[in-house]
Amino acid sequence: MARVRLGVIGCGVAADILYGPAFQHMENGELVAVMDRNGERAKRIQQRYGAQHAYTNLEDICNDKEVDAVMVLTPPHHHLLPVVTAAKAGKHVFCEKPMAPTVEEADDMISVCSEHGVKLMIAFMKRFNRSFRQVKELIDAGRLGQIFEVRARWENAKVAGPTGEEFRMTLESGGGILQESGSHQIDVCRWWLGDVCEVSAQVMIVEKARHPTDDVGCVVMKHASGAMSTLHITTLTHATGEENFEV
Repeated sequence: MARVRLGVIGCGVAADILYGPAFQHMENGELVAVMDRNGERAKRIQQRYGAQHAYTNLEDICNDKEVDAVMVLTPPHHHLLPVVTAAKAGKHVFCEKPMAPTVEEADDMISVCSEHGVKLMIAFMKRFNRSFRQVKELIDAGRLGQIFEVRARWENAKVAGPTGEEFRMTLESGGGILQESGSHQIDVCRWWLGDVCEVSAQVMIVEKARHPTDDVGCVVMKHASGAMSTLHITTLTHATGEENFEV
């Protein structure tokens, strides 16, 4: 199998902490280029993870003939332009979640990638986790009987407010803990139970001095299968990354 040559767009925390350490373990891929409007950040990621090229211009990395696919690791409200630009240049696209701040932007991303014949994938990695896949197989095989509800819970303490380098939990990025982390649990519920046909939700901002966005959220979804899923998510907790699904 030919190795996929990757370009990273956005050299912030996600590139450095979430993805960078994994590049050395890729069997069928290699990092060849990085891009960030901040040249120092681009150079730092290039040197740390061995990329051949570092760019500060979006068009330059998208037009690099050595790049087969790009990873869009910019904040959610800056996903549309790099995804569209890369697709028009014939590059396959892996885009961080949440996909976009609006349905219209998400539809535009899908449409342009489809029009130019490139693959578009959103970073919902739980679908590749063996434990989550095993639950999916049990549900599909009917081994758990009639599934009428999935209860999801995510608690992750956030003590400090966002820094200048941290876009998560800011108004500009599109929202708080529900859109940032809750998109994973919502995706799992959709995967296990089918598309959502009805949804209701409430969010709260309790600690206004820490974040301008929600720190508590509750969601109820009715799925096409007839089952229901619920999600409770919060940063106001002593738990640091406690996730639970009950089927």
